[in-house]
Amino acid sequence: MLVKAIEILSTGAVIEWEVESLLEGCESRAKADGAAKRADAVGAKLKTLGQPEAGVLFAAFVAEASGGIDKSESSVLHAIGKAAGLTKQKVTALLKKVGAKES
Repeated sequence: MLVKAIEILSTGAVIEWEVESLLEGCESRAKADGAAKRADAVGAKLKTLGQPEAGVLFAAFVAEASGGIDKSESSVLHAIGKAAGLTKQKVTALLKKVGAKES
């Protein structure tokens, strides 16, 4: 489901095998690195793919749907956005778009 959602949100710019590869890479890094390194890696990949807004928006929807975006999740989303080249204001706007409260 996650793979298909990313493909749709990226309007086909990110295809299934790329998403699967990205998710596998994130999983292996999650075990070896801390949250900051993972956020930087995810943000850098979104920037490389040219889809920083779609990626952060999707992550915000997932976080919001799984019980709301708490301060910790907001910090991670902002770190990903920064690494992807988005301004703090843009990330905040994306979080508000999914119904997140300001934190």
